[in-house]
Amino acid sequence: MKPKPILIIDDKLSEVTEEIADPLKRLGYQVELIENPETGLKVASHRYLAIFIDFRFSDEHTINGADVCYRINDVYPLLPLVLLTAYGKDHIDDFLNAPWNSYCEKGKLALRPSLQDAYVNECLVKAINHAANIVKFDINQERANTIQAYKDLLSKLNQFFVDDPKAALYDNAYIAKVINAGTRSNLVEKFQIKESGNITKRSLLVRHILVDNEAEWEEARKHFSPLKALIEYYSI
Repeated sequence: MKPKPILIIDDKLSEVTEEIADPLKRLGYQVELIENPETGLKVASHRYLAIFIDFRFSDEHTINGADVCYRINDVYPLLPLVLLTAYGKDHIDDFLNAPWNSYCEKGKLALRPSLQDAYVNECLVKAINHAANIVKFDINQERANTIQAYKDLLSKLNQFFVDDPKAALYDNAYIAKVINAGTRSNLVEKFQIKESGNITKRSLLVRHILVDNEAEWEEARKHFSPLKALIEYYSI
């Protein structure tokens, strides 16, 4: 028997919406997307297995997702409704009145307890948890990318470790190796290293490379050349 369709009401059709819709479609569910919340109110009925509703609509609409939930629940009290929000850390339950606040748990996207069918429940929970993980991923992605960039650079610098870092600064073959290895954009471009071995400071000094006392850079300060030599040379 073909399952009932699932309705998603979201006027922005955000990335989170897509992350919910795509796995449900792969599981064989028909997913209908409606951007206008007023239209969503008109079509809502028991013909849907469940309805996902974004909490915040754009300013052109006079209602929010909670309002849509209230109105649908008044007419179809047994219809499973899922309120989507990224306000977990801002206590979304502060914005909602009973009984909806009892269904909103901090840091999560929650399903109404009335959704009893085991198979359907499992599929929807997986989709919602996946969407919640996407939200958490977005929050931490920038920092994760930054830290990984530091680690990647250290991995490159490892091949340039020498016992006498100051002497290496006057070794043209060594400097060429550093440049040709692709670290120029990260390191060498901060300085002009001439054939004579003289170093001309540019507007950015070594301290601009050693970002925010990151643990990875503390290691670089101690062990890697030409960072160590430059630090000692300028007494930074």
